[in-house]
Amino acid sequence: MSGAARRGRLDRTILAAVFALVVVANLALRDFRWRHEWTWAFFNLGFVTVLLCPLAAAVGATSGAGFRDCSRTLAVSSGRIRAAVLADIWSIVALLWAAYALGLAITVAIVAASTGGTPSANTLLTLPGPLLQLAAAAAVGWLVGYGIARWWSGAVMAASWFIVTLGLYINGPEVLVRTGGASASLVGLKITPTYFSRQTLFLLVVLCAALGLAVHSSDRANLRPSLAIVAAAVVLGTGLVASAGRPQPFAESKVSLVCDTETPRICVAAEYQALLPQARRSFDKALKWWADLGGPQPIEVVQRVWPKNDGRITVSTNYLDPEDFGGKLVQLLFDEEQCDFHEIGSAPYRAWMDLNDVARLQLTENPEYVANMRLSYPIGRLSNEELRLVALKHIETVRLDCNRPG
Repeated sequence: MSGAARRGRLDRTILAAVFALVVVANLALRDFRWRHEWTWAFFNLGFVTVLLCPLAAAVGATSGAGFRDCSRTLAVSSGRIRAAVLADIWSIVALLWAAYALGLAITVAIVAASTGGTPSANTLLTLPGPLLQLAAAAAVGWLVGYGIARWWSGAVMAASWFIVTLGLYINGPEVLVRTGGASASLVGLKITPTYFSRQTLFLLVVLCAALGLAVHSSDRANLRPSLAIVAAAVVLGTGLVASAGRPQPFAESKVSLVCDTETPRICVAAEYQALLPQARRSFDKALKWWADLGGPQPIEVVQRVWPKNDGRITVSTNYLDPEDFGGKLVQLLFDEEQCDFHEIGSAPYRAWMDLNDVARLQLTENPEYVANMRLSYPIGRLSNEELRLVALKHIETVRLDCNRPG
């Protein structure tokens, strides 16, 4: 094996390790609240494209610039050069896809161990987007690097891709780039095929245009016309997708609930059944605290997509600690049609904030958290009896202001 071949293999090994490290770090450094839901888990993994695509574009640009330098010294046919172009690009894409497959394997293992079962066909709709976006980033990066052929092309591509991604996330249409990322449970939601089909179509256009132009232009000294065509294709594709409105990635779906037999009962999605005992213990502690204050009692606790003002607590399986249930119980005081407790500075808002602080102080099972609150919050310096009196005063204030019955 020649020295150049050994260096090439070493470079690819290092790249594979770096790509895998980014994917694994994205999983390890985020919390694992998604471990009970297949859709949330797969969509969470897809967020790695925000980090991995700029890196893919940079590697592609560096490889393209290097390929152009080498091709100038080779006396080979155009056909062989074009085949080498595709091989060079796809070698990068293969490493990216292998890294993503590693993350997917880890994700599947975690969810299978936590909740069992297998992902639905609807959940699998989240897979093409990340894979195509990674391939498109590498191909576009390679084409730009080949055209510019400067040492700084990789850094420019990484920064450009990241900035464009953030811009589309913030100002839209995010369907072009949002392949993952959800901070809360997706129970009661399903993937919208329209959203991901548009995304897949757009990314396929970008990928095919970049590959085609890279192959077509690899034996030409001037790539400006080709780069202009790619830019025009991206702009046109963006316009077509944007003109079709702003589709949402999720739509509501029916939830299969599992309930315990106590009163008021707690109902959670089937995949969270193992957490029912923890939820019951935390809820009973919070309910006793709330009953001692004379607060309104809930009809039941249910896991659902959106909270509703119907006397039911909407449980979030991200948070099953007593103080979290205490905060949910506090909201039973407020009827937003008569009294908006979100109006900063109003009496209901102050009552809501203070009642939440009392719940945290009196219900939390984290001594360090209590110590920090007692140092940082004026209300934290009160005794338990004084906290109780504050809570009773605020409950009475809310009942008077919001005309809620006792």
